[in-house]
This record gives sequence, structure tokens and C-alpha cells, in this order.
Amino acid sequence: GWLEVLNAAWPALATVAGASPYLSGLMRRRPAQLRRILESDPDRHLEIIIAETDALTGDAEAMKSPLRVLKANLHLLTALADLGDVWG
Repeated sequence: GWLEVLNAAWPALATVAGASPYLSGLMRRRPAQLRRILESDPDRHLEIIIAETDALTGDAEAMKSPLRVLKANLHLLTALADLGDVWG
């Protein structure tokens, strides 16, 4: 099923990847996250990212890595939802 989803989305993803090395890198390095974004409701996915961010605990050093991952997830979700005209 994942290959079908990826192939269907590829025309739009190729444009994004070609225009943004940062987003292209996120898609390559985080294929599982890309799949979740493509297969889920973007609004619900945003709620999950916010909830995961709110649930983080610990000192600043312990939160650096998980915050970096959540930030990258948010960047990719926002870019794809915005460029795909899902979010106005």
C-alpha cells in the first residue's frame, strides 16, 4: 500500500523536493514520517504533534533531540499541507 500512496503523491512531492533541499532531506531521512503525513488527516496529525510536544518533560538538554524531531515533523506536515492546498 505504501508504494501506491507514494506513487500517487510523487508528482507533488517531486516539485517540493526539487524546490527545497531541506524538505527533500526530511522526506529521504524520515520515510515513515512522510508516510504518516500522506496517509493521515493533516489536522489530526497536527494535534498529535502538539500533544507530543506538550507531553515532553525533562531538562533542556533532554528535550533537545525530541523537540528537533517534532519540529522537523511539523515543518514537513506544514509544507505539504500548505503546498497541497489542504490548509489555506
